[in-house]
Amino acid sequence: MRNGIKRVAKYFVLLTLCACIFAACIYYKVNVKAAEEANYYVSLVDSQNAYAAESINGALAEYGYCNVRHVYASGEKKVFVVTSHRGYNDNDVNMVILLNGTVIEKIVGVDNHETPQYGGNCFNARYLSQFVGLDLSVHKQIIGKPNNQSLQDGEIIYVTHASVTSKAVLACVNMVAYYINGGNVE
Repeated sequence: MRNGIKRVAKYFVLLTLCACIFAACIYYKVNVKAAEEANYYVSLVDSQNAYAAESINGALAEYGYCNVRHVYASGEKKVFVVTSHRGYNDNDVNMVILLNGTVIEKIVGVDNHETPQYGGNCFNARYLSQFVGLDLSVHKQIIGKPNNQSLQDGEIIYVTHASVTSKAVLACVNMVAYYINGGNVE
């Protein structure tokens, strides 16, 4: 009988230890990894301010083939991490977009796998600078056009030979516009 109690106690201690290790792993994955990821994304667009994760409005988190993955806030500034699932060869296009109020202050591509001389051009500063300064409360749907057409306010030029990726980047920006305008794209 004594051996049976010792055995049960040993298993109980072992089970408790396993549960503690499992809980520590979950805590790390949820809290530490999330903080590291937030620091990474935020540092790409604004290293001057401290940001806190904001809960995502699930009703507005998806639009078309895009979704908002993370939102971080610091006063009037917000950092959006957005993914379009329609990049070239079905690759995801991931964008980090910094808004100051409703105006795009900075935009960068992250972890994208596009052909450098074609779709990769959609992530260079020359192309992305077209978005900087656009007020997404005014321009609720940014429109892309080929290089040979005249542009109006709220329109951008697609990257030549990379229209699929250009449209995916544009969709990410329009996803943020949809989100901050409460689903109103008119």
